[in-house]
Amino acid sequence: MIGRRSKWRAAIAPLLFLTPALVALIGFRLLPAGWLVQQSLSGPDGEFAGLDNFGFLFTAPSFAKTLHATLTFVAVTVPLQTAIAFGLALLFGENSRIVSLLRVLVFLPVFIPSSVAAILWGRCIPPAGIGECSVGFYRRERSAVPHFVATAD
Repeated sequence: MIGRRSKWRAAIAPLLFLTPALVALIGFRLLPAGWLVQQSLSGPDGEFAGLDNFGFLFTAPSFAKTLHATLTFVAVTVPLQTAIAFGLALLFGENSRIVSLLRVLVFLPVFIPSSVAAILWGRCIPPAGIGECSVGFYRRERSAVPHFVATAD
């Protein structure tokens, strides 16, 4: 009897470990995807429309402009971002003092909590504009009331 129980546990254990991942996959991927397919084949009142929605989409005058803008954006930004990332990877692979400083500056936002970053950005963007950030942040006199709380006179 003990042999059967251990075989059953050995067979069920992987399924128990997979259960959270399967629930997440079904709940966050498959159900929303099925709902989107159902919505894309339905009309505004929920009645079945078939492929009429797609026919309307492809014949709309704004579709060609939107598709062109999206493809242009992708064609420009993806190679540019890839080239910049590759260049930074090559640069950060070197060992020197300036590269070490650049590594720290690039990865510094990862270590700053978002609440501190929000306070710093709020301080750097005063009502007078962003240009005041470089001078205004280091100014000695500071208002006791933040600029977004104070009333305009």
